[in-house]
Amino acid sequence: MYQKRHTSSYYLSHAVQTLLLYAVIIVGLLLFCVPVYYMVTTSFKAEAEVVAIPIHWLPHEFKPENYPEAFATAPFALYFYNSLVVALAVVASTLFFSGLAGYGFAKFQFPGKNLAFLLVLSTMMIPFQILLIPLYVLVHGLGWTNNFAGLIIPGALSAFGVFLMR
Repeated sequence: MYQKRHTSSYYLSHAVQTLLLYAVIIVGLLLFCVPVYYMVTTSFKAEAEVVAIPIHWLPHEFKPENYPEAFATAPFALYFYNSLVVALAVVASTLFFSGLAGYGFAKFQFPGKNLAFLLVLSTMMIPFQILLIPLYVLVHGLGWTNNFAGLIIPGALSAFGVFLMR
């Protein structure tokens, strides 16, 4: 049986490609990790050091008491509870309603089924920024501002969820 033998230039070009790939991965890693590193180190800095120019990458004065002070100043337990309630309610309602709609599109035959599904999918093409102000006007008109319903009900059904459940 004939086996193709690779020349040394093949191995050299493969090594260069691998090296370039690793270089791109390392640059991407730095682009993502440097802001996180700066955020964490800044949380341990004194207030004057946070706004200092030039930027200090390491805190000159390490202040771990910033965290207890932040938790004493703001009700973070309430914030976490609110986030948990909204996230769980949106996930549960999206699964339920998207599952119902997806099942209907998958199992039933009705006139205009393909057109209706196309309309559902076409809503995915509208950027959320365009829907933001009309959605706020609707939520405000229903009296749902400063309320869980104003966050949960608009997120209760997603076109992508219907697409996945079909």
